[in-house]
Amino acid sequence: MMTKQVYKYSLLLSLFMVCSSLIHAQHHMMRFGLKGGGQYNVAQYEKLVPNKVGFAGSVGMDCVFYMSTPADSASTSIDLGVRLGVNIGYQNAKYNLGFSDHYTTRDYLDNIIDYTTSGECQVKCNQVTAEVPLMFALRAKGVIFDIGPMFRVAVHRSGQQGFVDPMVVAYYPAYGVEVPNEIITGVLAEEQMVQPISLTKPKARFDIYVGTEIGYEWNQMVGVLGYFHVGCWNNMRTEYDSPIIQVTPPAHISEEVSTVATANVYEIVASNSIPLEFGVKVYYAFNLGKKEE
Repeated sequence: MMTKQVYKYSLLLSLFMVCSSLIHAQHHMMRFGLKGGGQYNVAQYEKLVPNKVGFAGSVGMDCVFYMSTPADSASTSIDLGVRLGVNIGYQNAKYNLGFSDHYTTRDYLDNIIDYTTSGECQVKCNQVTAEVPLMFALRAKGVIFDIGPMFRVAVHRSGQQGFVDPMVVAYYPAYGVEVPNEIITGVLAEEQMVQPISLTKPKARFDIYVGTEIGYEWNQMVGVLGYFHVGCWNNMRTEYDSPIIQVTPPAHISEEVSTVATANVYEIVASNSIPLEFGVKVYYAFNLGKKEE
């Protein structure tokens, strides 16, 4: 509940800043930029193991509306305002999930089977995104500082998940027998070891990031910024409440093998990770003129 209130008031504050800046803006800039760097996903719970850094970058256009403070020259003025824009980006996210699940089931002879499934799943996801920044902007003596929320939607996604050393161990307590990775009790098929990830649920991924960018601008034209963005919300709310590898024993004597199903691990890791993005942005700015007093 508290988190929803924070989002609500942050959005209202951002909208107030935008309206105020558009009304009182004295200096308009348009910036075309290119940024590139990395994305690292921080695990929110212990089952996620250390991930690898993937690439993240974008190209975009921003409009900056400045309200200037009085000064003797442009080099000593302090400009405050807001930044609006559209960025088209690409992210290559990488996740690793170590898992060990225990559950009990019965076969058609009513034998109790205790299953232990374990291993590691490596997930790679490539996505193209559209992003709208809504940020507070400051410029003082060439120093540029932007901070605020960014709203992002994935317009295209693809990827794969691959299992490393998966184990399916069936234990029959009535007989004291343990059967590891056998077709009759369950084993991952070759085509299940590496498979495309299902991205149909939800159909679109929405993210809210909070970011800061700081750097220097030469002659109010060319700027170089370092940036750091933190993902604070997305609409993928999948809990890790069922086995990653699920085995269903034969239901009839005519069936010879157990059915093995795997979870959509991407949804699990994307729901339980905090994405961090960092890198460098370069832009070229056009002066759209000053508002007449």
